[in-house]
Amino acid sequence: MSALMKTIVDFKIRWAFFPLFYALLLLPAWVMGVFSAGEWYPWLVLFAVAASVDRNTGTVGGMFRRVGALVTLYALLCAVVGVMAVFIEVKWPVGLLLLTAATIVEREADCAKDILFRWGLFLGLFGLLYQATYTLGVFVDAPWDIQVLLWGNPDHYVPVLDELVILCTDFDTYLVVLVLLCWQIGYYICRGRAGRQAVMAKVFHGLGITAGLWHLAGVFIQHKAIFWWPEYEYDLVFIPLGVAFYAAFYFMGRLYVRMGDEDQRLLARAFWLVLLAVVFTNVIGEDNIKATVQRHRPQHESYAEWNGAVRVMKDEVVKNSYSYISGHASSFFTLLGVYFWALRSRKLGAALLAWAAFHAFTRIYTTAHFPYCTLMGSLFGFTVATMIWFILVKDRRRIGDAGRDASV
Repeated sequence: MSALMKTIVDFKIRWAFFPLFYALLLLPAWVMGVFSAGEWYPWLVLFAVAASVDRNTGTVGGMFRRVGALVTLYALLCAVVGVMAVFIEVKWPVGLLLLTAATIVEREADCAKDILFRWGLFLGLFGLLYQATYTLGVFVDAPWDIQVLLWGNPDHYVPVLDELVILCTDFDTYLVVLVLLCWQIGYYICRGRAGRQAVMAKVFHGLGITAGLWHLAGVFIQHKAIFWWPEYEYDLVFIPLGVAFYAAFYFMGRLYVRMGDEDQRLLARAFWLVLLAVVFTNVIGEDNIKATVQRHRPQHESYAEWNGAVRVMKDEVVKNSYSYISGHASSFFTLLGVYFWALRSRKLGAALLAWAAFHAFTRIYTTAHFPYCTLMGSLFGFTVATMIWFILVKDRRRIGDAGRDASV
């Protein structure tokens, strides 16, 4: 009977907390201008966050401690967005992404003091990193940078390497994000339920076959404009892309049945850490550094005196926007940087960093970015991921520490 009463009390506390928690999300969202455009779906997004963010709390005292911690976090984020708005235009999706990711990362917050210290430290260091990266933009257009670019861009077709470069530069992020997003959705559907996990593994096998065949068909039909990408000169890239999609979906599906529940939870948390990191790296960092430094890309007409010597690859012609810093390099180093720290295996972590480094190199090879812009983007992205892991993450157990290794 006592166990039943405790369950009833816990249930009442949880659902008493929910409307308060939802209101706490709506208030800073309103302050950040999330609802200024009159869109309806931010309400739904924040409702979903409030409904699924955690197991909430089992006591009234715990509920109010959590409320105090969240009020502190939201006030701090509102202040940050307000300061940003003085210098740059802050669009409402930035506030929505920031609130969503920060809320889920802070699901195990202790108190307002803890929130204020960790987030204050992170935001302060991020501000210094942003200022340092912006200031180092003074070295753009250095002669050595142009020479390195010309050295890294061969003047003739290189079999296999050309195709591999196009495959990685155009489809790496697309592949990784799509597969991880699908896995995240599947995790929330079946977490902790062995029967559902077995079914989800089969579903992912089916998704792998479907995605694999769809992208393999790109060899023959990609010029029909049924994809979001244009016609490709190197249409053979769709063969390894199809194989990669099948392998990625199959592998991630097997994790539902081969990985322990705690490791799955840690992997799901890493996804939200990536979202938070990308908000700071690209939405707040890269976009605004580009807009202020305004270094043109190598293929821009302002470099006409020498860029005629550059071999242009038809599948990656980028002349608009700006080069400093590289968005591809910064976002991919952020994405894989979080998993580098979140994984127990250092060998796998080293492989992820090598992959990110090659991805950054492809931006030089295709003359989409200068080497210096790519280097600074890589350092910026990996540094943000590292700061988030060591400052905002309290429980730094790695994936693989809590159970069997995730191997197929």
